[in-house]
Amino acid sequence: MGIIGRPFEDFINKQVKSRQTALGEGLTSSNPIDLKTREAFMTAAPFIRLASSVSITKEDDITKESSGKSVYKQIKENGLFEGLDEGKWVGSGLSQNCILNGVPTSYKRDSNGDFTSTTIAGALNVSGAPFGSKPDQLSAAYGWGYNANGLNAGRGYVPPPGITSVDFEYKNDGALAQATVNIKAFSPEQFAIIDILYMRPGFTVLLEFGHSVYLNNEGEIEYLNTSFTSPFEYLFDNASGDSKIKPTYSEMARKIRTEKKDKDGNYEGFFGRITKFNWKFNPDGSYNITVKLTGTGDVINSLNVNLSKSSTSAISILTGKGAKDYKSGTGAPKGTQKGNLKQSEGLLEAPSGLDYDIDEAEEEGDFIISDAFESQLNFELYQIFNDNKAFQGNALNIADSNFDAKGSKIIVHDIPILGRKYTKTIYYGVVKYDVSDAGGTEYSPITLVKFGALLSMIQKICNVSDGKSNSLIQFEMVRNIFAKEISKDPNQNNYDPNTGNVFQEDETYMATYPGNFSSDPNICLKAMGPADSNVIGGLTVYFPEFTTLNNILKRGNALKVDGNKQLANPDLAYRLSQVWVNLNFVTTLLKDLREKDEDEKQTVPLLDLVQGILTGINEACGGINNFRVIFNEDTSEIQILSEAPCLSVKKKEGEVLTEINTYGFDQTPSGISQGSFVTSLDLNSELSDKMATQITIGTAANGGNLDGDGAIFSSYSKGLKDTMFVDKVQTLDEETGAKSPTFIDKLSKIFKDGEYAEAFLAIYNARDFSEDGYISTLKQINSSVSPKIMERYFNTKTAPAPSFLPFNMSITMHGLGGIRIYDAFKIDGKVLPLGYNPDDIKLIIKSLSHSISLDGWKTTISTLSMPDNAITLIPRSTTSSSAGASSAVVAGKARSSRKSSNKSLQNFSGPTPNADKLRATMTSYGFSEKPVGQPAPRKSPQPGPQLSNGGDIKADTATALQAILKEIYKQCGSGAVQITGGNDLFHQNLSSNSAHKTGQGIDMVWQTKRSNKQKIIDILDGFTLGTQNKGAGRVWWINEYARKTKNGTGDHFHVMVRSRGDGAGQDQLEIANKRKNNITTYTY
Repeated sequence: MGIIGRPFEDFINKQVKSRQTALGEGLTSSNPIDLKTREAFMTAAPFIRLASSVSITKEDDITKESSGKSVYKQIKENGLFEGLDEGKWVGSGLSQNCILNGVPTSYKRDSNGDFTSTTIAGALNVSGAPFGSKPDQLSAAYGWGYNANGLNAGRGYVPPPGITSVDFEYKNDGALAQATVNIKAFSPEQFAIIDILYMRPGFTVLLEFGHSVYLNNEGEIEYLNTSFTSPFEYLFDNASGDSKIKPTYSEMARKIRTEKKDKDGNYEGFFGRITKFNWKFNPDGSYNITVKLTGTGDVINSLNVNLSKSSTSAISILTGKGAKDYKSGTGAPKGTQKGNLKQSEGLLEAPSGLDYDIDEAEEEGDFIISDAFESQLNFELYQIFNDNKAFQGNALNIADSNFDAKGSKIIVHDIPILGRKYTKTIYYGVVKYDVSDAGGTEYSPITLVKFGALLSMIQKICNVSDGKSNSLIQFEMVRNIFAKEISKDPNQNNYDPNTGNVFQEDETYMATYPGNFSSDPNICLKAMGPADSNVIGGLTVYFPEFTTLNNILKRGNALKVDGNKQLANPDLAYRLSQVWVNLNFVTTLLKDLREKDEDEKQTVPLLDLVQGILTGINEACGGINNFRVIFNEDTSEIQILSEAPCLSVKKKEGEVLTEINTYGFDQTPSGISQGSFVTSLDLNSELSDKMATQITIGTAANGGNLDGDGAIFSSYSKGLKDTMFVDKVQTLDEETGAKSPTFIDKLSKIFKDGEYAEAFLAIYNARDFSEDGYISTLKQINSSVSPKIMERYFNTKTAPAPSFLPFNMSITMHGLGGIRIYDAFKIDGKVLPLGYNPDDIKLIIKSLSHSISLDGWKTTISTLSMPDNAITLIPRSTTSSSAGASSAVVAGKARSSRKSSNKSLQNFSGPTPNADKLRATMTSYGFSEKPVGQPAPRKSPQPGPQLSNGGDIKADTATALQAILKEIYKQCGSGAVQITGGNDLFHQNLSSNSAHKTGQGIDMVWQTKRSNKQKIIDILDGFTLGTQNKGAGRVWWINEYARKTKNGTGDHFHVMVRSRGDGAGQDQLEIANKRKNNITTYTY
């Protein structure tokens, strides 16, 4: 989630193409409009269903009677269901007989276990009525809700209740999902039933909606099965007690995600809690009811992290010596404690050998000390600060005896992740160092902890369980930090079948640049390296690169960003988990948030604390990030993302973003007519007053203010002049005739200025941390220089634009489910003005909403606009240092890039008996080979047969593939797969190693029916399991539909026949082992 601008998922991309192709019919007489297109887009009604999880408990079964009458007793006393069998309304009976599927519908399983639904019809107790006389109030349409005594004398026959419309949206930039459901009821009895099921705050409901008729991704008409969906089955079986699995939010989220894919984006689901409702009684005796639903994110946001201290020792952390180190040190700072705490004796000594006075510490703002007993989290942070024995420097010998700094490991203990608990050692997780006497603080040492470790502690200390061993607080960053530990757990599946992700690496990034630093260690620290002289003009600048402190930080930043990953420029990304956060800053935030609580309950909302820490990190590191804390309803995880364009995804060679046709007809390069399913489009400029001024001044030739964003507008009005204000020249320049300084001139002046160097040395060497002194100076310089340096990367075409274009484009379309916030796409330029070249701009989804009514389902997406420029990564230049030990010349290490080995592109001309043997088998089963001359991805057309135009394949490879293809033919039939690669020229001309080069790798793609894909996966897993005793003939495979390898070019299955599997092949073996009870094993 740390990367923005990913392409649409494959099923969304295909659905867009399917719709546009169908709607392109009718452009010519040779391509008339098909009836299926008319049905899917012109006559289809929306599907809406709302199901409740309420279960009514009988009076005798209520174990803890609260004040007031139970709902069961109220129903009996008022005769609401008089004459109706209790089995139809007690327990989950009412929920299952009053599912709002437009109108009330009852569901049950038949003798075969299949769902059957009964839609209400007819009238209550009226012989000869249309659709027959219905015997009870839950089966009749007219009279629905009335008891056995008959009609409500004051109302007579009235229609049944139903949903009139639904509005769904992601609020707060995706942090919160909300839905509004409008319901109409026509009698007090109906209103009473709706009240029991759908107007109870805190209870969960499942909201589903979609197109009742739609075109699938193959362009075929499909009718939505409204009797059954996987999420509905999960809710139904858990409510009825049929399920043997404890229900969880995350499992429901996975099922909803799977359903969206299975329905090709023509379905949406939302599992939320009822939070609010309102109703209005109308003069005609009906009720207008509005129910507000909120996702799990709202529950998590309201969780209080300011929980009272409940343990005499830390519960989230251990030292290298074990938990006993803390059990023997349970004291608190010396002084009179608040509340029930008494004056403490026998305290742990601080590293300085002194005890602390509470009142003095609070007066000085040293809340790590004064608030140590305010909450369990405060207490554990204090333990890290105060225990110098537990966190001794364990990996660095300090050469400078005057600089007492330590980098130490921390063990985060029993952290709840995915329903289990894990412990991990985080090396250099804690950094401690002394400050000078004039350092602006009364305590020492300054103590910082890695942000990833801090979130792990919060996930342990502040969590809430759902009663089924599942914790509500789940940070995506924490789960990925523990990926190695999770992968070793035989009881945990480290693979998400819905997203194709293998949890291996933390990808939560913050924007940075070579030379970026924290200007306020009172907030945080981050490792830094030399700047790039290609960008800042070869300047010699004062950086703390060679200080003892930075040596510790650089050693502690072990998880460096891989240059081969998806980022546009990995030099501009830093793992957020590797930022060290000052514990006194965290405890100060906790105190501020407690005091801001309007209810005076001293609660601290979880997400407010996390957002506050992120805001501080951004402020200290130059202000080039825009952090968002988001709850992902698809994964039930809290995600952190920086809306920084430099963290956008790197476009793969040959990759094309999905293009949405906005209006009328269009044609693809291959001549296919395309229509549009967009219903409206509008664009709003969102220029702040400051940005408008910057554009006015910055577009001039001499506009070069350090805090400007003018670069991204430089071409917007190119060639235009304002005849009334032609030259924008600064007054001083006009008077003196001086030439305006360039960016490098201004940067050079700052770097060479004595105040800048003095501030750096005072903070990082002399350790003077007074807020109103050097810290303030350095923060001001950092916040001015950093945005301009990011702009320089854009100007040198080594990074995306430093900020988004201030244009919000909103697009409303025929309802589409499964869209993810922060995915990227393009639109055509037919309705845009000249300045908006669609080739130069890509759109990033920042919010989305759905509206469903009798008129249909509409989806609206709002976007960020971003220049889509080509990025050229160049080796960073290096220069020698001449500034002494306390300074560093801007320098860097050249990055190597993967290049082609430039082998011959001529066909292999020798014999290929093994490949020929495999071809004979392929021919007999009707399986094809990629045609001769068909372009290979990322290359010019490759002549010759793709199976062997680079050489023959191995004998074991041919034999194993014969057996695999035989089984695929048996289960899937003729033409189910195509062989797209073997020992071919494309792979031979890659510089990296590959099983293809040795004739041990085969690529294939599935074809024909969609169900074949899973059958092939099962077959390949079966051969992997069944051949592990065959030495060099073992079968390994990688599902590159779900997970691309480094050189992966497109969706396919990559099969290897050799003694060992690489990392991804081993991962697939682990997945197969977990599935072995459900698949057949094969050998050859």
